[in-house]
Amino acid sequence: MNWFSVLGFILIVSMLVLSIYQHEQVHVLINSKAGVESELRFALYEGYIPAVGVQRMNTPTKEISNYDALHLQNEIVNYNLLPSLIGIMGILLLGFLFIGEKIGEKK
Repeated sequence: MNWFSVLGFILIVSMLVLSIYQHEQVHVLINSKAGVESELRFALYEGYIPAVGVQRMNTPTKEISNYDALHLQNEIVNYNLLPSLIGIMGILLLGFLFIGEKIGEKK
């Protein structure tokens, strides 16, 4: 396995972790709009499976309006899509650099 494969694997895993973190942060954002205090928690599911989730601290104090719902949908798409797109672009860049290096060696 070469440096390119290792770097690509690290990039993919880091973007996956960032996407999961951002996804859970969107739940915290939605809860805060509804007046629910919540926080991100890491734990072991059934004692051995790593899990991440949002723990609510109280009950909702208001309904979410259509405006809030549309705003949250926009933020949900952005937070979940952006890390994945950055990861894809990074892998493409590394691929082009790797191919360029191989072509340069052939000359």
